[in-house]
Amino acid sequence: MNMFPIRRRIALVALLVLPNLVLAQTPNYSEHIAPIIYSNCSSCHHEGAIGPFPLMSYEDAANNAFDIKHAVQERHMPPWPPDPTYSQLAHERVLTEAEIDLIVDWVNADVPEGNPALAPAPPVFNDGPQIGTPDLVTQIETYTVQSSTDEYRCFVVPSNLDVDKYIRAIEVVPGNRSIVHHVLIYYDTVGQCLANDLATPEPGYLCTGSTACGDTRLVGSWVPGSMPQIYPSGLGVPLEDNGWFVIQVHYAPESEGEIDSTKINFKFWPTGQLIRPVFISAPLEHFATLTNGPLVIPPNTIKSFHSQFTVEPLDMSVLAVGPHMHLRGKSIEAFGVHPSTPQDTIKFIRIPDWHFHWQGAYMFPKLVKVPNGTM
Repeated sequence: MNMFPIRRRIALVALLVLPNLVLAQTPNYSEHIAPIIYSNCSSCHHEGAIGPFPLMSYEDAANNAFDIKHAVQERHMPPWPPDPTYSQLAHERVLTEAEIDLIVDWVNADVPEGNPALAPAPPVFNDGPQIGTPDLVTQIETYTVQSSTDEYRCFVVPSNLDVDKYIRAIEVVPGNRSIVHHVLIYYDTVGQCLANDLATPEPGYLCTGSTACGDTRLVGSWVPGSMPQIYPSGLGVPLEDNGWFVIQVHYAPESEGEIDSTKINFKFWPTGQLIRPVFISAPLEHFATLTNGPLVIPPNTIKSFHSQFTVEPLDMSVLAVGPHMHLRGKSIEAFGVHPSTPQDTIKFIRIPDWHFHWQGAYMFPKLVKVPNGTM
């Protein structure tokens, strides 16, 4: 015997079916796709940015719909090489499965626009400095590349700082993105690098690896795909007064005759504000810390290398991690083995599918404590 009246049964069926009808609604650009693109894609895909085409309107997205669908299905875009299941990093550019499904369903439905009045306003981007108005702009002397192979060149520029400062944000702007492989910014308080520069008739001097002079300290960097480095409140990189910036630029092969004028924008914390100093170091490299070197890969082989470093004599706090390899790299992983409980590893980062053109320094949501003795 059915205890529910027919009217109640119909109401119950309607309640069960209605959510499925809502979920099965065909997504449209204005209500469903535009918020995803504006939040995750447009920062690189707008006029003058690194993306190969703009994504600032319905027409932009519709014209590139199949490329967008393929890129998000393969998780090539948005570019986020780190494995999000390995460690949590700040500002992750990762689409959810639901967002990917919306984009795929939208393209498969022949990219309906929906009601344009319901679309969010496109984001507005500043084509100038991405860190706001700089407190200091440092630029290398215009240089014509001399070599047809890899050229590492150091340019020495005075800081003109009359008091000690802490870097709040740093932004590298390559003068010629087609040839600049990477940029490393060192700081020299002695002036020995300036002597090296003055000893050569052309701007800068050759410097493979580091600055090839004195006791310089790394204070910033740029690699393809990286964003400006902006430090959290109360943290900054120290700069002493009256020092020199030593800007190492790596020019790619076959760049001979090309011209570059790379510049760096700085913002500083107010003088006198109490700031915790941040230092940039490379504890793992391919010389002293390589445990199964040398770094040689025979032809037609795949080889894994291991590098090891022990933290001492004090505890450390790690703000960010920046793996770096060149075109031969396939994957990379960095972790710490706890000194008292080896089974507890500190997972820094894992990039399972290395891509030279998408690198960067990845910040943690909070400082990661690394105890003295961690390997």
